[in-house]
Amino acid sequence: MKKLIIFFIIVIQYAYSNSIKVYSSHSIETLYPLIKEFESNYNCKVEVEIGGTGELVTKVLKQQKQDYPDIFFGGTTLSVVPLNHIIKESYSFSIIPNVLLVNKNIKKDIVIEGYNDLLNPRLKGRIAYSNPKVSSSSFEHLVNILYVMDEPWNFIKKLLKNTDNIYLESSQDVVEKVVNGKSIVGLTHEVAAIKAMEKNSSLEIVYMKEGVLAESDGVYVLNKNSCTEAFTKFLSSYDTQLFSNISLNRRSVRDDIFFSRKLNTLKHRVFIDPNQFEIEKNRTLWIENFDNLLKENNHVSK
Repeated sequence: MKKLIIFFIIVIQYAYSNSIKVYSSHSIETLYPLIKEFESNYNCKVEVEIGGTGELVTKVLKQQKQDYPDIFFGGTTLSVVPLNHIIKESYSFSIIPNVLLVNKNIKKDIVIEGYNDLLNPRLKGRIAYSNPKVSSSSFEHLVNILYVMDEPWNFIKKLLKNTDNIYLESSQDVVEKVVNGKSIVGLTHEVAAIKAMEKNSSLEIVYMKEGVLAESDGVYVLNKNSCTEAFTKFLSSYDTQLFSNISLNRRSVRDDIFFSRKLNTLKHRVFIDPNQFEIEKNRTLWIENFDNLLKENNHVSK
């Protein structure tokens, strides 16, 4: 049964004449301290609507221009490609590597060092992965696989079989499946994985040995005004970036801020530099190919 996507509307009432509407895929734990600090320092009120990146992108595309949010905060450059024609300015907020989240307590002696290990028959039905059509982190993994694996579509077909063709509706579901032990491993991103690890010592992060896609998580301006200018300036400032690095487990885009101890330096991992034009051109085709393989596998398994 599909879960209903609930959008939380946060309207903090201040006696300010200026205001901006922000759509964000970030969690309330991430947004609250940032918005609170911003509003206390700038003459701007912020109205936030929270949802999945894919859901919010779809919502914007269905809106009239006058209904667009002023800021789209969250989602990597790859995940917001459908909005490129209406984005006026964009800024990087943090860098988010793709990772595998593993439950050590139930993994036992299974070796999990990268994508190829996910084809181990002992993992059948114990792999958590959400639908790349609705989850930006899952689409990032799809792109990651296409760039680093030999015969990637053949690999994806085999991976689908090993997941029992079960695909979740959100990236948060992936983390929850691994945390509660229903899945041994999940395909997610570093921020979500570290957050889960802080509450559960049985978890570990694996950076795929085949190569890691680490895209920037952005701030996208759809309507320019004085408050959007102040908001982007605030998010890229040294103090905000330092806070995000230490308290929110996000890799800073600034060269003058070093990794916190929670963040692996990834010195020995291969970082993937994707072709943005190729991804924009092929995004729909790749998702259709994925859906077709899923349908094909479901038909064969019946």
